[in-house]
Amino acid sequence: MPDECDAAAFKKAESFLYDRINYEKIRSPSQAYPFRLNRMRQLVAALGYPEALAPVDDGPIDQTRLSGSPSTGVRPLVFHVGGTKGKGSVSTMIAALLKSAGYRTGLYTSPHVESLCERFQIDGKPCSDSQFVKMVERFRPMPEAQEASFFELTTAGAYDLFRLQNCDAIVLEVGLGGRLDSTNVFQSDMTVITNIGLDHQAVLGATHAEIAGEKAGILKSGVPLVTGARHPEAWAVIARKAATLSCPVARLDHQFTVDWQPDPLWGSQVRVRPQSPSIADQIDESAFSFDLELEGRHQADNAALAVMAVALSNAQCRNAQHRNVDQPICKAMTSSQLSAAFRDVHPIGRMERYRLPGGVNVLLDSAHNEDSVAALIAVIRDRLKPPVTILFGTSQDKSSNQMLNQLATVADHIVLTRFTGNPRWRDPETLRADIPSGAAVQVTVQADPQLALSEAISFAQADGRWLVVCGSFFLAAELRPNLRAASVADEC
Repeated sequence: MPDECDAAAFKKAESFLYDRINYEKIRSPSQAYPFRLNRMRQLVAALGYPEALAPVDDGPIDQTRLSGSPSTGVRPLVFHVGGTKGKGSVSTMIAALLKSAGYRTGLYTSPHVESLCERFQIDGKPCSDSQFVKMVERFRPMPEAQEASFFELTTAGAYDLFRLQNCDAIVLEVGLGGRLDSTNVFQSDMTVITNIGLDHQAVLGATHAEIAGEKAGILKSGVPLVTGARHPEAWAVIARKAATLSCPVARLDHQFTVDWQPDPLWGSQVRVRPQSPSIADQIDESAFSFDLELEGRHQADNAALAVMAVALSNAQCRNAQHRNVDQPICKAMTSSQLSAAFRDVHPIGRMERYRLPGGVNVLLDSAHNEDSVAALIAVIRDRLKPPVTILFGTSQDKSSNQMLNQLATVADHIVLTRFTGNPRWRDPETLRADIPSGAAVQVTVQADPQLALSEAISFAQADGRWLVVCGSFFLAAELRPNLRAASVADEC
C-alpha cells in the first residue's frame, strides 16, 4: 500500500461501503428510488456539522445525536455543481483554480474509475488509503450510518474528511439529478448547472423541462448561479426557480461568452468575456484568456463556467463567514496563471489518449449519453480523421440508439461489448439493432470486454485507424488499467 494503512484495513472500510445499498449498481433504475434528504441531514449533523446544512423542508434534525467532534462554525466555501454533461470536468476545473489561488481545496466527484479514493481529492490528489480508512471509521459506529446508502455515506464522509483536513473550499459534484441528491443538504455559496440534456429519464423525467426541474433543485436562496443551460425549455424552468429564490444569474452566451480556437495539435485557446455590466463590475476583468489542454469546444465551455464561478465567488467570500475571507480567488489571475491552473486538469476517463505497441492510437472517453457522444463525434471529426474503429458498451438505461446512430457516421467498424463489474450492463447482442441498417459499418460482438479490447485493437491496427472506446464510465473503468499498462505513451 502507498501509505501506513494495511491492505486488510482498507478492504474492511471499502467493504463497509460496498455492503450498503448502491444505486449506482441497481440493474433497472426507476422513479421508485426512495431518495430522501432527512437521513443525510441527520448523518451530517451527527458528524458535527449542523452549521453546514441548508434549510430544507424534510423533517427536523435530532439534536440529541450531534457529535462531540469540534466544529468552529466557520464553514468552508462550498461550490455545488450539477447538470447533465460536464459537471465532473467543471468541478475538477473549479478545484484546480481554487488550489492555484492558494485555497486548500476538497473535491468530491463520482463515479470513480479505478479507485474509490478518486472520489475524495484534496488539492488535486486522491485521499490516501489511511485517510479513507479513517473517514469510514468515523461514521461506521454511528446509528445514522447503519441504514444509509453507499452514496449518502461517501458524501457525508467526503465533507467530514475535507473539514478535518482544514480545507478552505469544497467542491461538490451532484451524483444524480439534484433536488434529492445527497450533496443537496449542504449550504452552498456558488451554484453551477452545466447544461440540461436527456439522461436518467427513468428517474428524473422524460423531458428537458422535467429534468431541469430536478437539476434546479440545487439552487439556494440568494446564492449565485453560473449556468451553461442552452435548451429553451430547460432554461425557462431554471430561470423561474432562480427568480423565485433571488439567485443572481450568469448564463453562458448571455452574461458571458466564450471565444474558442483549437490548438494546432490538441487542446485550445480560450477567451472568456463578461457581457453584463453587473458581472463585469464584480470581477474587474474585461476578459480571461488561457490555454486549455483538454480537447473540444465543450471543454472550453466547461472552463468558462469554472472561471466565472470562481471569479464571481469573491463577492460571496467577502459577504460570508469563511476562512481566507479577504483573499481574492480569481479576480485578477493572469493568462499564464490560468493556463498553469488548467494544466493540472486531466479528468480520468475523459478524452484520454494512449499509444499502444504497433502504432495503434486509442482515445478513451466515458461519453454515455446523446450530448456527450455528440461532443465526442466533434472531436473525432476535427482531430482523428475518420473513419475510426469504435469499441462500445453501455448501460440498460442509456439511449444506445441515439448514441450508436451518431457513432456509425464516423466508424467503419464497431465492436459491441459489455462491462462486468456492474449489473446495469446492456447485452451487446441487443445493441446490434441500434445501429442503422444502412450504415456502411462492420459490426462485431464480443461480450468479454478484455477480449473485445484485444479484437478492436487488432481491427484498428489492420486498418490503420484510431480506436475510440466509449459508452460508459463502467466500461472505461474496466479497460483503462490495461490501456495504461500497455501504453508506450500517455498521449498520441
